[in-house]
Amino acid sequence: MKASRGLTISKFSLDVLERRVFPLVETDDPDVILGAAFGEDVALTRVGGDVLISHVDPIIGAIGNIGWLVHGMVPLGQLLGLSGEMLTALLFALLAKEIVMPALAMTYGLQTTLVESDQVLNYLYQVWTPLISYTFLVFFMFYLPCLVTVWATWKETLNVRWTLTSLLISLLMASVITVLVYKGGRLLGFS
Repeated sequence: MKASRGLTISKFSLDVLERRVFPLVETDDPDVILGAAFGEDVALTRVGGDVLISHVDPIIGAIGNIGWLVHGMVPLGQLLGLSGEMLTALLFALLAKEIVMPALAMTYGLQTTLVESDQVLNYLYQVWTPLISYTFLVFFMFYLPCLVTVWATWKETLNVRWTLTSLLISLLMASVITVLVYKGGRLLGFS
């Protein structure tokens, strides 16, 4: 396949993966049964007494293009004590905050649709610590209103600047409170 500037677009060769990628993603974690491997689109991980089977590309952690978004959110998430999966799910939940659990299931690679997200509850219970759970909840409650609320704000004010300012204030307030909760929890010895 040719890109617009004459560059060839293709998957990485095994040689490139072995030299440039695999050394960066190797893990000594005994809970990783099957991690990054050439031609593998599944990862196997021990979670408690169960085995989690994730249909993802274990090298980039992607189901389609969601993985790129998740990885792009990691630096911001580290500051807040949240993961890229959490922040990506929150982006999807802007449409309606009620879909945050199915969105989490999708960003963690547990499912590919917003239907039937019971599986994510068991996964999060085993993976999230109480501090991470509380940090996520604090950010979720404060970060931004759903799009219907944003539309209603614009409709009432008829002012784009006021609408954007209210969004920025909400986002900044959520970020500051979340960092305080996360860093404070860490200082108190929670993990």
